[in-house]
This record gives sequence, structure tokens and C-alpha cells, in this order.
Amino acid sequence: MSYTNKEITEMSDEQLVHALLQTDRDLVGLRFRKFADELRNHALLKTTRRTIARINTELTSCESAQDLGKGELVEQHKGSFVPKATVVEDFGSSFGNELNEEMEEEQ
Repeated sequence: MSYTNKEITEMSDEQLVHALLQTDRDLVGLRFRKFADELRNHALLKTTRRTIARINTELTSCESAQDLGKGELVEQHKGSFVPKATVVEDFGSSFGNELNEEMEEEQ
């Protein structure tokens, strides 16, 4: 998922860590789809990497404001992270449509 700068700056520490972990999972999924030739929009990789960088920048500023060491916020909040099955829209990819259908059937 892509976040705006305003959304990132308004997040709490826990929300930032969860957004970072989820976005990192999304990036791994995009990379798998790229190597399997199922990813049509390769620009999603770039925007996801940049989103991760923006979240990391905000986390670093929060850690320095609280006099914490590098990575301490992630260590504090990663235990409460619950991964979500996300599907990145890829202009009608059959992989995304099948995954959406499976997720709807499970609910």
C-alpha cells in the first residue's frame, strides 16, 4: 500500500511499524510476481520501495525524538503485527483477481 507523506507523519509509532512491516511484505510479493512474469506494472516496485524509505525516515525521526536507538521502535511493536493478505491492483491481473476471489470466499 502506498501512503502519502501526511498519512505517514500522522501515524503513531505502532502504526508506523505495522505499515513498514506490511509494506515490506507487499514488496516481497511484488518481487515474486515480477519474477513469475505476473506483474504488469513494474513501477509498483519503485513506489513501494520509496514508501518504505519514507516510513523508515519517519521512524528514525521518532526514535531520535524519544532518545531511542536505531530499530528500537520496530523491536517494541513488531510483536503486535498481524499480516494482512493484500492484493496490489495491477491493471486487471488475473493473479490479483483470483486472490481477491479466494479472500472473499474465506470471509
